[in-house]
Amino acid sequence: MRTSIVKLLLSVVLVVVGIWVFINVYNNVLGIGERGDTVVPDVQAKTVREAKEMLEKNGLAFFVSRSEYNPTIPKDSVVSQDPDAGMRVKKGRPVQVVVSSGPEMTQVPDLRGLDLREAMIQLENSRLKGGNIQYVTHLVAKKNVVVDQTPIAGKEAQLNSAVDLSVSVGAPPEITMPKLVGDDLTEAKTALQDAKLRTGQVAWKLDPNRPAGEILTQNPTPSAKVHEGDMVSLVVSAGNQRETLPFKQSYITISLPPFEGEEEVSVWVTDETSTNLAYRGVHHGREKIELMVSGYGNSKVEVYLGSKLLSSGQL
Repeated sequence: MRTSIVKLLLSVVLVVVGIWVFINVYNNVLGIGERGDTVVPDVQAKTVREAKEMLEKNGLAFFVSRSEYNPTIPKDSVVSQDPDAGMRVKKGRPVQVVVSSGPEMTQVPDLRGLDLREAMIQLENSRLKGGNIQYVTHLVAKKNVVVDQTPIAGKEAQLNSAVDLSVSVGAPPEITMPKLVGDDLTEAKTALQDAKLRTGQVAWKLDPNRPAGEILTQNPTPSAKVHEGDMVSLVVSAGNQRETLPFKQSYITISLPPFEGEEEVSVWVTDETSTNLAYRGVHHGREKIELMVSGYGNSKVEVYLGSKLLSSGQL
């Protein structure tokens, strides 16, 4: 009986000693519980530089174990760390971090000219998805064909991000061009708006035989076949005011900055009599527009890209 008790006590002692040895070895490996230990700071989402400075300030070494794509944590920032933040470890111990390579990117394919169904397949093959679809009239493209896209083809986009598409519904309705010659400019603009046409370039011409503001010529001509949304250029009489108010007319060149997709460009002329729209059209980035503008006396020309003033100057 006594022999059994001795053996049992001996077994307990051996287990306790084993546990003590295991704990000490474990602590020595991790550097936990030693004198001069330190707390691991939280470096997750910090930049590599910030993380390195924080760890070294706490007496720890910085070590990058690997990089990986991450859709939410910016490139060159910490995704995870080992040991975790808040652990007490031995000074000098390396803290391993996983660094973000940023979101995985892919190149946007050129979808213009493709049927909508084909475009969606192309997006899927490029690991992208369709975004907002805007249906627009188009003079050339057939129905259901992609005519524009954002982002533009060739641009890098985040994996699984959306590409917005403009899809043709075919040509706009055809209408007969109304007669504007002989009308006052204000009346002509109203007639164009009622016909769902747009006032384009307005040029002024000295003509002593016609009152100021009367339409002298128009393009397209009366009765021509046009489409809704087309622009109509007008030549308007400036009367005979050479002596009282100088009339100025000049060609200008507009160099558009780079931008994605299409933007509306409008040109306004403010002279000593009124403010008039000289031009309005839709253009792509980096295009050049040449047109003639005119005005009475001191005239200011303003060019707008959408609602933003692009440039201004004297005529």
